[in-house]
Amino acid sequence: MREHKLDAIIVPGGRALELRRRHCLWLTGHGNGTRCAATLVPLDGEPTMIYSMGGTTRAVRRQVAVAVTDVRHSRNGRYADIMVERLRELSSSAVASD
Repeated sequence: MREHKLDAIIVPGGRALELRRRHCLWLTGHGNGTRCAATLVPLDGEPTMIYSMGGTTRAVRRQVAVAVTDVRHSRNGRYADIMVERLRELSSSAVASD
């Protein structure tokens, strides 16, 4: 990521392609890719998994706790909004630590 000057990457999940489901499963350990809409992986900081349906946030957190501790619900499909919120959090914590 540093080499390509990327602050974060988004690993898609979802039902659209089987490959996307596998990416999310590999990264988070979440057994059902349809529930993992995306995982935001920052250069510095913890990754954030955003899931879309099924189970409670607490249940999903238990399932992926080994790989991802920051699990957020999409709040009715607002994936981009959730990612922007997380990027702002990361940005403000980076400024505070400088």
